[in-house]
Amino acid sequence: MVPTTNENLIIPIDRKSVESIADWFDQQKNRFYPLGWTYVKTQRQMEELFYRSIMKVHKELHRLKGETDFESWVTSIFIHICREFTTDISLLASEENNPHNDLFQALDQLNMEEKEALVLTLCERIPI
Repeated sequence: MVPTTNENLIIPIDRKSVESIADWFDQQKNRFYPLGWTYVKTQRQMEELFYRSIMKVHKELHRLKGETDFESWVTSIFIHICREFTTDISLLASEENNPHNDLFQALDQLNMEEKEALVLTLCERIPI
Protein backbone atom coordinates (compact mmCIF):
# COMPACT_ATOMS: atom_id res chain seq x y z
CA MET A 1 0.00 0.00 0.00
CA VAL A 2 1.05 3.56 -0.72
CA PRO A 3 -0.28 5.91 1.97
CA THR A 4 -1.11 9.35 0.72
CA THR A 5 -2.11 12.28 2.87
CA ASN A 6 -4.44 15.17 2.32
CA GLU A 7 -4.14 17.41 5.35
CA ASN A 8 -4.92 14.96 8.20
CA LEU A 9 -6.62 12.32 6.06
CA ILE A 10 -4.63 9.20 5.19
CA ILE A 11 -5.90 7.25 2.21
CA PRO A 12 -4.35 3.80 1.70
CA ILE A 13 -3.79 2.99 -1.96
CA ASP A 14 -3.60 -0.75 -2.55
CA ARG A 15 -1.19 -1.39 -5.43
CA LYS A 16 -3.41 -4.17 -6.76
CA SER A 17 -6.80 -2.53 -6.34
CA VAL A 18 -8.40 -0.32 -8.97
CA GLU A 19 -11.19 0.31 -6.47
CA SER A 20 -8.85 1.96 -3.97
CA ILE A 21 -7.62 4.31 -6.70
CA ALA A 22 -11.19 5.05 -7.78
CA ASP A 23 -12.06 5.79 -4.14
CA TRP A 24 -9.10 8.18 -3.89
CA PHE A 25 -10.23 10.00 -7.05
CA ASP A 26 -13.77 10.18 -5.64
CA GLN A 27 -12.43 11.86 -2.50
CA GLN A 28 -10.39 14.26 -4.64
CA LYS A 29 -13.01 15.02 -7.30
CA ASN A 30 -13.42 18.62 -6.12
CA ARG A 31 -9.82 19.20 -7.20
CA PHE A 32 -9.97 17.32 -10.49
CA TYR A 33 -13.41 18.30 -11.81
CA PRO A 34 -12.59 21.99 -12.40
CA LEU A 35 -9.39 21.02 -14.17
CA GLY A 36 -11.16 18.41 -16.29
CA TRP A 37 -13.89 20.86 -17.31
CA THR A 38 -11.26 23.08 -18.89
CA TYR A 39 -10.64 20.30 -21.40
CA VAL A 40 -14.04 18.66 -21.97
CA LYS A 41 -17.56 19.80 -22.69
CA THR A 42 -19.79 16.97 -21.40
CA GLN A 43 -20.33 14.82 -18.33
CA ARG A 44 -19.70 11.71 -20.44
CA GLN A 45 -16.32 13.06 -21.49
CA MET A 46 -15.51 13.92 -17.86
CA GLU A 47 -16.30 10.35 -16.86
CA GLU A 48 -13.99 9.10 -19.61
CA LEU A 49 -11.18 11.33 -18.28
CA PHE A 50 -11.58 9.89 -14.81
CA TYR A 51 -11.78 6.32 -16.12
CA ARG A 52 -8.61 6.73 -18.19
CA SER A 53 -6.81 8.40 -15.28
CA ILE A 54 -7.77 5.69 -12.80
CA MET A 55 -6.63 2.97 -15.18
CA LYS A 56 -3.33 4.76 -15.95
CA VAL A 57 -2.55 5.33 -12.26
CA HIS A 58 -3.31 1.67 -11.55
CA LYS A 59 -1.09 0.54 -14.42
CA GLU A 60 1.82 2.86 -13.50
CA LEU A 61 1.60 2.68 -9.68
CA HIS A 62 4.52 0.26 -9.49
CA ARG A 63 6.76 3.04 -10.89
CA LEU A 64 5.94 5.46 -8.09
CA LYS A 65 8.99 6.08 -5.92
CA GLY A 66 8.72 6.72 -2.21
CA GLU A 67 9.99 10.30 -2.41
CA THR A 68 7.42 11.28 -5.05
CA ASP A 69 4.29 13.05 -3.82
CA PHE A 70 1.34 10.85 -4.79
CA GLU A 71 -1.09 13.73 -5.39
CA SER A 72 1.35 15.60 -7.64
CA TRP A 73 2.12 12.43 -9.55
CA VAL A 74 -1.59 11.68 -10.12
CA THR A 75 -2.27 15.30 -11.09
CA SER A 76 0.42 15.15 -13.75
CA ILE A 77 -1.10 11.94 -15.12
CA PHE A 78 -4.56 13.53 -15.13
CA ILE A 79 -3.31 16.60 -17.03
CA HIS A 80 -1.47 14.41 -19.54
CA ILE A 81 -4.63 12.39 -20.16
CA CYS A 82 -6.68 15.58 -20.50
CA ARG A 83 -4.27 16.84 -23.16
CA GLU A 84 -4.35 13.53 -25.04
CA PHE A 85 -8.14 13.40 -24.79
CA THR A 86 -8.66 16.81 -26.37
CA THR A 87 -6.68 15.75 -29.43
CA ASP A 88 -9.06 12.85 -30.03
CA ILE A 89 -11.70 14.53 -32.22
CA SER A 90 -14.10 11.59 -32.21
CA LEU A 91 -14.51 11.77 -28.42
CA LEU A 92 -15.15 15.50 -28.45
CA ALA A 93 -18.21 15.24 -30.72
CA SER A 94 -21.30 15.10 -28.51
CA GLU A 95 -24.77 16.55 -28.12
CA GLU A 96 -24.54 17.29 -24.36
CA ASN A 97 -23.88 20.80 -23.08
CA ASN A 98 -21.63 21.82 -20.22
CA PRO A 99 -23.68 23.63 -17.53
CA HIS A 100 -20.84 26.13 -17.06
CA ASN A 101 -20.41 27.21 -20.69
CA ASP A 102 -19.79 30.93 -20.03
CA LEU A 103 -16.95 30.27 -17.63
CA PHE A 104 -15.35 27.67 -19.86
CA GLN A 105 -15.70 29.80 -22.98
CA ALA A 106 -13.76 32.49 -21.13
CA LEU A 107 -11.14 29.95 -20.06
CA ASP A 108 -10.87 28.77 -23.67
CA GLN A 109 -9.52 32.23 -24.56
CA LEU A 110 -6.38 31.47 -22.51
CA ASN A 111 -3.52 29.37 -23.77
CA MET A 112 -3.28 25.88 -22.25
CA GLU A 113 -0.50 26.71 -19.76
CA GLU A 114 -2.37 29.79 -18.47
CA LYS A 115 -5.61 27.82 -18.21
CA GLU A 116 -3.99 24.96 -16.27
CA ALA A 117 -2.17 27.35 -13.93
CA LEU A 118 -5.35 29.29 -13.19
CA VAL A 119 -7.45 26.20 -12.53
CA LEU A 120 -4.79 24.50 -10.39
CA THR A 121 -4.34 27.68 -8.35
CA LEU A 122 -8.08 28.06 -7.80
CA CYS A 123 -8.44 24.37 -6.87
CA GLU A 124 -5.80 24.79 -4.16
CA ARG A 125 -7.76 27.67 -2.64
CA ILE A 126 -11.20 26.03 -2.73
CA PRO A 127 -11.88 24.11 0.50
CA ILE A 128 -12.75 20.47 -0.05
